[in-house]
Amino acid sequence: MLVKITRGLGGPKGLLLLSLTIGVGVVLLISAGFFRHRLLKPKGVPATALPPEKVVVLGDQARGPSAQVPYLPGEHARVSANAAARQADNQWISLAQDLILNVTESKAVDGETWVTGRVAEGAPVTVHASFLERYKPVVLANLVELSDVRLSIVRDGANPGTGVAGWLRNISGQTLSQCLVTCVFQDVRERTVDSRRATSTDLPPGVMVPFQTVRSEKAFAQIAVQIMYATPDGLREFLPTVVIQKSSLQ
Repeated sequence: MLVKITRGLGGPKGLLLLSLTIGVGVVLLISAGFFRHRLLKPKGVPATALPPEKVVVLGDQARGPSAQVPYLPGEHARVSANAAARQADNQWISLAQDLILNVTESKAVDGETWVTGRVAEGAPVTVHASFLERYKPVVLANLVELSDVRLSIVRDGANPGTGVAGWLRNISGQTLSQCLVTCVFQDVRERTVDSRRATSTDLPPGVMVPFQTVRSEKAFAQIAVQIMYATPDGLREFLPTVVIQKSSLQ
């Protein structure tokens, strides 16, 4: 008696069946991956990644990180984050952080506040109020604006104490060189208890420049902010001193 033993799939029919099985499996795997991508992909969001400075948000997505605050014509607002702004022709552009907007109009539409204004002498633009922060600087000698002065307190770790931080903006139209901020810590009788400086820096026209002084460990009741800069002939020019009570900085 002749007995024939075969293993697996033998012959042309077996090979054809094996090929069909493998082909169907590959198709199913590709289809499953495609549908998984469709399910996980955010609706309405492009799949391409763009640098932050090139991302322009449109329409209802134009929202920023700050609370909505109404503004009056003639007030000023600082752009707190890269903002989407609508031009008069309804085209959208990006506004860089720390630009100053001169407000001309503010409207509430469906519970959303939209602010229209100009940056310097540019064309009017409309920005959602959540991209803006109120800007009320102290103007010193019509040269420099001092704003957002606050305390920087570190109680533990290396170099504990209280420093002073804030922003400067040059409105003179020309660069102010070697600008130096000194904060004099004073007691209730206006006597000096300590003095701390920030790093010297240049102030280009129209640019918001931050400053931060070294920390002091002394107790104080107020600070006197003194700002000086270098003149073209190499001398030092002092701007008016600004005295701020500690209670107003908390």
